[in-house]
Amino acid sequence: MPHISSRFERQFQKTLSKYGKYFLYLRKDPRIHCSCWNDDTKEGDPHHETCFGLGSPVRVERQLVLAQVAAPLILQQTAQLPTPLGLIENRGMLLFFQREVWPRPEDLVCEVEWDVSSEDVTSSGRLAHLLEIYIIQSLERISDEHGEIIAHRAAAHSRPAQFAWLESLLREIEFTWTPSPPEAGAAWERTNDDTPLQGMNPPSSGKYG
Repeated sequence: MPHISSRFERQFQKTLSKYGKYFLYLRKDPRIHCSCWNDDTKEGDPHHETCFGLGSPVRVERQLVLAQVAAPLILQQTAQLPTPLGLIENRGMLLFFQREVWPRPEDLVCEVEWDVSSEDVTSSGRLAHLLEIYIIQSLERISDEHGEIIAHRAAAHSRPAQFAWLESLLREIEFTWTPSPPEAGAAWERTNDDTPLQGMNPPSSGKYG
């Protein structure tokens, strides 16, 4: 059955198109551990280039995001988590994604400067400069008047550690273009992933993580 857009969804899409920016989204596959995974520490090697130090196979996507600066207190209340050490000094953000994106906690979202104009990002955009790295703390669905999911709101905070290292990896790595429905966002898959990501199943209810 084809999806029928509601009034709220159309308004969100209009706002996203007008004010949104294309970010790089580093999506972990939590079902699989990278070869660098340490069972004792329950972490991956923070310097492993294949998984960007995240401990799981990663897909790098280009996603249209609506970003809003959040005060630390608001971010803490939204995330319903203790404020991480140093968050007051870091930058808190609320990130809004289209319903098809299905972001996840602990994924990374990178604010970047592209080497082309905004009109050409989806066809030929490549990373020029990495401006900020955010790690998702928690997510909440946004529903319309009929209870249908129209978007996802992520509470995130900046992650300054390993900034230069990640920027160099993202700038130099080769990506493979992966065709996808326009509403799903343009995506690249790394050619040297330990295990390719086969697609993420959407969660069934409420907040998720």
